[in-house]
Amino acid sequence: MPVHSRVTTPSAFATGKTKRVPIKASNPVFQEDVFAQQYYRSVASGNKRVYNQIDLETKGGLVWIKQVGNKSCGSNTKMVMMDSLMGVGKYINCGASEQYPVADANALISFNTDGFTVGQDGSWNDSNCKNYMSYTFAKHRKFFTLLQYEGDGNSSQEIEHDLECVPGMIVVKSTSDVGPNGAYYNAFVTWHRGYNNYDPDGYVTRLNYNTGLDSANGSGYWNNTSPTATKFTVGANLNYSGVTYNVYIWGHNEAAE
Repeated sequence: MPVHSRVTTPSAFATGKTKRVPIKASNPVFQEDVFAQQYYRSVASGNKRVYNQIDLETKGGLVWIKQVGNKSCGSNTKMVMMDSLMGVGKYINCGASEQYPVADANALISFNTDGFTVGQDGSWNDSNCKNYMSYTFAKHRKFFTLLQYEGDGNSSQEIEHDLECVPGMIVVKSTSDVGPNGAYYNAFVTWHRGYNNYDPDGYVTRLNYNTGLDSANGSGYWNNTSPTATKFTVGANLNYSGVTYNVYIWGHNEAAE
């Protein structure tokens, strides 16, 4: 039911009268509604349904999965990404060597209203007793969004986004091998708001490498332009003609309600 508040004014004090003003009912969103870290164990056979109470079926989003512990069950596997941009039956391997969306019927089986379901595979559901950790981000305003754009071959391109606040971090992933050096041009190229203390075009983080910030091939990624609440700008290195790019954008905890 609506919540009301008693409001007074100087004239109200003088007359002894007050008026009742309704306060709009709210439907707050909590962290556990849009983000989950979920540990799970593989099954002996068949699909694995992971329950984390995140509504991916309605909202869409991103799931990162990584094998953890119990190395005796086999060699370690690389982290994989599955998301609503690629849809069911596809994944990206986040290893150091360049990998792009791979079609695999045993990858994402379904996004559910309370989590997701994957098929049988060593990277996310090995029949040989492996354990996994999943990190799930649901699409939600001022928290996380994801989109695709196509490169137009120009020296820069403005890309609109619907995060509804200035991003805290942006990750761009080419879906095919482009550029003279794939390790630099396609490796989960990342902008972070902390880079504002530096030249935003001269430092590049590659999430699947251990070299941290890299300035050797720094020009041409972000066009020396910081993102805004409605758009971000990519340079020529992230704008090859006809190439599709996946984009993952996170907000940060200073975004106003």
